[in-house]
Amino acid sequence: MDALDLLEQQHRDVRDRLERLAAAPDLVGRQAELIDALRAVEAHVRAEETYLYAKYSARLSDESRIESALAEHAFIRAAARELASAHADGPLFAARLQVLSDRFARHAEDEEDWVFPKLKRSLTDEELDVIGSDLDLAFNFFKEAGWAPVRALRPLPRTAASARGNGVARSKPRATVRAKSRVRGSAARAS
Repeated sequence: MDALDLLEQQHRDVRDRLERLAAAPDLVGRQAELIDALRAVEAHVRAEETYLYAKYSARLSDESRIESALAEHAFIRAAARELASAHADGPLFAARLQVLSDRFARHAEDEEDWVFPKLKRSLTDEELDVIGSDLDLAFNFFKEAGWAPVRALRPLPRTAASARGNGVARSKPRATVRAKSRVRGSAARAS
């Protein structure tokens, strides 16, 4: 597949994933959509950096625009990390999702308006097909490999009480655990 067609399709796909995430009706659905969307965002950005910008930046011949595009990738990654750190049911989630969606939309628009036309003029159809194959393989590899913040997402709470905390269900309240350890410590000193 032509690299530019593939990247445009990935742009649409990521935007659709972010829209599905915004529309997910419940916590379980939202968390599943979150993982899927963040993996797609990271895989897309890494594939572009590895197989597009690193190899073909000389053909784009505008160093400041390339630096700007790579900076936009960094902003997207930062927005994705911020979204991953927000609880899917928390008050910051929607705002952080909007920031990521806006950043990604700007990224797609910039590339489709500037990068793609320049590459279309400077590469042959055969070269674009080879780049497309490389990008597709890289995207799938990076998506399946996962992304550290996604792997580190807190598990879903098991109880309503733990949902108010940090998202990790505890078997016993902290105060109970501390009190028992003090009792054990004083019993050990007494003997």
